[in-house]
Amino acid sequence: MEITQALHRAAQQTPDLPATILGDRVRTWAQCRERVARLAGGLRALGVGAGERVAMLSLNSDRYHEYLFAVPWAGGVVTPVNIRWSPAEIAFSLEDAGAAILLVDDVFVPAVPAIRAAAPVLTTVVYCGDGDVPEGMVGFEALVADHERLLDVRRGGADPYGIYYTGGTTGTPKGVVLSHTNLLASALGSTASGGFMTPGGRYLHVAPMFHLADGAAWVARNVVGGTHVIVQMF
Repeated sequence: MEITQALHRAAQQTPDLPATILGDRVRTWAQCRERVARLAGGLRALGVGAGERVAMLSLNSDRYHEYLFAVPWAGGVVTPVNIRWSPAEIAFSLEDAGAAILLVDDVFVPAVPAIRAAAPVLTTVVYCGDGDVPEGMVGFEALVADHERLLDVRRGGADPYGIYYTGGTTGTPKGVVLSHTNLLASALGSTASGGFMTPGGRYLHVAPMFHLADGAAWVARNVVGGTHVIVQMF
């Protein structure tokens, strides 16, 4: 059981079906697989290999969807960052997880200097917004455009998929490691209970995509097949 299997299946079975809709930007499953494979190639060029943690600090987006696939495709482990945290709390999670790469969108670019100062583990910041790439950062779209497709390393089963942090209300946040099997078993169980996801339907991402509640629905939508409709935030 591997998270990326759903992407391979969707690109094979429904290549022209929209995978993501963000405003006027629509990408099909065939386009999604192409971009994910190239993004994974770019991440590999940045040093992402087996078990490497890659963090993302961003509002909801179609690029968040691609990140969730591309990191395991390259062999890494996703580390979604709570957008409600302070720079100090963000830096703590990066140090705790050992995440050397952080993806940020336009909203969080201003926080990068403070995060860098407090998190020596951080070596590379990838800009995943729609504007010009800030100085000292790597462009998300450049990683996609400038790299060849990487073959999916097919991590799965008991391999870690992601590290999801608790809120930290009684102390520092705790990183919970979830495997591919953990998330896929949850999705299959929800689907088996009936009525959770309509095959070929659309799921509206209003909850923040860094949160496991939304992540569980993201996995289930991929397993059943269909389209992710994304709004940046509630």
